[in-house]
Amino acid sequence: MTPVVFQAGPDASAVSLTVTNSSNPQISLTIPVTNSSETYIYQALEVTVNAGSPYLYVDSCSYSYSGSSSTSYALTLNIIVYPTTGSPSSPAGTITITASTSSCKPNGSVQLTAGQAYYVDFQVEPSLPIPNGASSATLTIYFGLSNQTPTVTVPPP
Repeated sequence: MTPVVFQAGPDASAVSLTVTNSSNPQISLTIPVTNSSETYIYQALEVTVNAGSPYLYVDSCSYSYSGSSSTSYALTLNIIVYPTTGSPSSPAGTITITASTSSCKPNGSVQLTAGQAYYVDFQVEPSLPIPNGASSATLTIYFGLSNQTPTVTVPPP
């Protein structure tokens, strides 16, 4: 059994989420850029912790915008982690990413608990109002886990 399993959440299709569960799980999503400066949230990922109490953090990230080079839209992304049995108003923690086409800086980590499943919400905060018809931005996130328990063996029934 894998100690930590990533899987698609309810809004995964809205952000073209790709999940690869491997030794270094990669989470990739395409954030649609809207004609708004409002905050919007995607509940795109779930994490199940089968063993241990690892810390979830962003190991690295990259951000690209495919529109005009004269208009590069920066954003702040809050990755809000909370138990599936709890409330979004009581998160286990938040990881913040400040992203522009010139840099992508993650900050923070969240401790997870064995036997618990979590929703991971992506709260997007554009830095400027974005004109109608703007292209999509792509944010690629590589999550890391520290203090991770090795593979767990399950005894036969």
